[in-house]
Amino acid sequence: MSKPSLDEMLASLVGLRLVGVLVGPAGVHYDMAEAAYDSEPVVHDTILSNAPVHIMTRWGEVLFKTKAYPPFSCQQTLSQILAGREICEVLMDKTCNSLSLSLAGDFVLTLSPSRETANINWQLTRYPDGTSNYKSGFGFVVHACTIAHTPPA
Repeated sequence: MSKPSLDEMLASLVGLRLVGVLVGPAGVHYDMAEAAYDSEPVVHDTILSNAPVHIMTRWGEVLFKTKAYPPFSCQQTLSQILAGREICEVLMDKTCNSLSLSLAGDFVLTLSPSRETANINWQLTRYPDGTSNYKSGFGFVVHACTIAHTPPA
């Protein structure tokens, strides 16, 4: 069985919910699982991003904004805004490789890599065994001008 493309992986995020938001030294981990509320979530997809975080309402009101490498102090605020929200739509602007997740409650989370700084990116990883074991994960790392497989194909 071949691994899905980035577009296929992004499309499969619709209907999942954000079950965990963790700020660490490498950036922010956004863990996603199926939207069932009656059992412990099994994380199959994670976005790790050190790109600036931008959360706004669909009407343009900015709720939260940081620069690249969000500080540990934003952990609680990000969790309060995002945790438990279902992903309704996923859009990727291929001119700059920014990612926008439309979330239940009329919120939009946007992650935008930097054209000026090569190490500012976001990465989507899928764990087919549901263990969040990095050795079994595969996906893509997305920079402003490039997209590469992880691990390399």
